[in-house]
Amino acid sequence: MNIFTTMKYTGLILSILWFASACTGDETQENLTVGEKIAKAHGFDSFDKISMMEYTFNVQRDTLFFNRSWAWNINSGEIVYSRNDERVVFNQKEDKVDEIKTVDQRFINDKYWLLFPFHLVWDSDVSYVQEADKPAPISGENMHHVVVSYSANGGYTPGDVYELYCDDDWIIREWVFRRGGEPEPTITCTWEGYEDFKGLKIATDHRNADDSFRLYFTNLKVE
Repeated sequence: MNIFTTMKYTGLILSILWFASACTGDETQENLTVGEKIAKAHGFDSFDKISMMEYTFNVQRDTLFFNRSWAWNINSGEIVYSRNDERVVFNQKEDKVDEIKTVDQRFINDKYWLLFPFHLVWDSDVSYVQEADKPAPISGENMHHVVVSYSANGGYTPGDVYELYCDDDWIIREWVFRRGGEPEPTITCTWEGYEDFKGLKIATDHRNADDSFRLYFTNLKVE
């Protein structure tokens, strides 16, 4: 086999390998559920490298404001809650839920706002369906419309429904939350202020249409 034949042969093999790899990637993407696409778009594959998260959860509604801070050791399950002079340390993996129910409920709520896309993979009591693209309620831009429904059994707020509005990269840009599956929105707000934390794409800011409501994260650290 001369050098020209070898080059042609090598080029053919590389082309075949590239084509096979491309086809496998496309097939893998096609086989993902819409929930998995959204989770991966927000950096889900990087989460297993994270051991610690700290953040302050802030809410501004008209003239009212409150915040609370969390330090979450993901490996051990230990969580530290602090607000003003109050400080509670508990472990989700070890402590009885009844004993920490109030603080645990706050932690679950705040973590959903922080990492909701990952719960589309983590949670077993959730179903989602991609409906026809439609204009987002605040921007009016046409986006992928995904309806996420939680089971009516279990959890702190059973039956909750979230309508997600995602761009072509499956990044959430707006959502409508309907508590308990009520027909009217409980809250409609943006997902913005995205920042990258060691591969996690986190929306740090959420606002409603007239800015009378704002929920945002500060002091966010990821290890």
